[in-house]
Amino acid sequence: MGVTFSQERKLLLDAAELGDAEHVACALGSDPTLLRTATILKRRGVLHIAAEQGHVPILQVIIQPLVDDVKEEVSGGRRRLQLQLQLQLQLQAQGSVGGRARSSLDSAGT
Repeated sequence: MGVTFSQERKLLLDAAELGDAEHVACALGSDPTLLRTATILKRRGVLHIAAEQGHVPILQVIIQPLVDDVKEEVSGGRRRLQLQLQLQLQLQAQGSVGGRARSSLDSAGT
């Protein structure tokens, strides 16, 4: 029988506390959603535990892929973060235009 999901989470938190960067990197590489794993009582995650223990290599394992993702050029020399921000601004603009149109219609009907 293999390792259950809850056992996998506990092993990850233990590895963060003990400073086992290799285990943390392997676990997060196979399932990045494990980064959201937290202790039950204090809701401390892998990042919190590693930081409290001063395990800089684990912090690097967690943060470096995020930095790389932000720096990655994806379209026309623009970076992923820039594209995401542009999309968010467009969606907000559409929502506020739609909101103004709705409120104008509402006030016209009264």
